[in-house]
Amino acid sequence: MYPSMLLIHPMKPELLTPLHLQILLHAYSYPSPWPRSGGVNETYQQELHELGMIQKTKKPDEFYYECTDRGRAHVSQLLMLPFPTQAWIDASGNVLNPI
Repeated sequence: MYPSMLLIHPMKPELLTPLHLQILLHAYSYPSPWPRSGGVNETYQQELHELGMIQKTKKPDEFYYECTDRGRAHVSQLLMLPFPTQAWIDASGNVLNPI
């Protein structure tokens, strides 16, 4: 486990919070400075950086994070998740009237 993650919150490195995902999606879709500052935002950005999902931009006049190949791969996997479905299942396991 990554030391900073153990100190901040008891989570496994492979489990991301909604704020982690929001920061990652921002870096993926709109690489620019993160619009929120303070609080845990910088910590979460640093954790994503330590996980290899985002990296600091290489532009000398600007500071922001952009997605790495690993971050883009993770987002691609998330985007391929199918929408959940709801259906009635009878005692035999047959799907009845999917919604």
